[in-house]
Amino acid sequence: MKNKLSCSKVSSLKKGTVKISKLFKHAILRKRDFSNITYYTKIPFDLKIKNTLGLLSAVTLHNFNSVHFLVLINHYLSHRFDLLGSGWVHVYHGMECRGLEGYRYDIGQAINVDRNGDWLADRINSSNLDESQRIWKLIDPEYIPIDWHIDFKSGYRWSEKTWFKDIRYGHKHGVDIKVPWELARMQHLPQMAIAYATAVQSSKLKAESYREQQDSESEKNLQCRFCWRNN
Repeated sequence: MKNKLSCSKVSSLKKGTVKISKLFKHAILRKRDFSNITYYTKIPFDLKIKNTLGLLSAVTLHNFNSVHFLVLINHYLSHRFDLLGSGWVHVYHGMECRGLEGYRYDIGQAINVDRNGDWLADRINSSNLDESQRIWKLIDPEYIPIDWHIDFKSGYRWSEKTWFKDIRYGHKHGVDIKVPWELARMQHLPQMAIAYATAVQSSKLKAESYREQQDSESEKNLQCRFCWRNN
C-alpha cells in the first residue's frame, strides 16, 4: 500500500513539474514574441523565385480559361470565399454573418483604414508596428482589407492581440476556427496567378493579388501568430 502511495506521489510530482516547466517555457516565448519583431527580414535582395507557371503547357493553361474559372476568379477579386461549406461570403471587417446551427456572434467591428497605417496601432505590438505600416503603405489607398481573424460562418472573431498558444477554440457553440485557418492558407492565390498568366483580367489580378498578399503580411500573421496555431 505504501509503495502504491509513493508511486502515486512521484507520478503527481512529475506531472506537476512538466506542467510548471511548460508554463515557464510559454511565458518566455510569449515575452519574446511580444517584445521582438516577428517578421523575417533577412531575405537577400537577389533572391530569385522560380517561375513554375512556365512549366504548365499551353493546353493546361487553356483549360483555365473557362467561364467557370472566370466566375471563380471574380469571386476572389471581390474578396468572396467559399470554405468548409460556407457558400460564397464577402469577408471584411465589421461584416454581419449568417450564423451556424442557431448560433451567431457579433464580435467583429468595422474599421477606418488610413494611408499611413495608423489603424494598425491598436492591433499590432510596438516591435512589429513599423514594419507592418511600411508594408501597408505599399497597398493602393482604395484597398479594403480582409478580416483574417473571423469565422465568417458564425461571426466569432479571435483577437489579433492573443498570443498563439493562448488561443482558445472549441469553447463556443457553432464556432469553427478552421474557417479563418483555411482562409489564411491562401489557396486561392495560385489560381489567381494562373489566371494572370493566361491574361484573364491580368492587370486587375496583378494588383489585387499583390495587395492581398501585402494585406496578409501587414495584418494577418502578427505577434499572436494566430494563423500559425494550426501548425
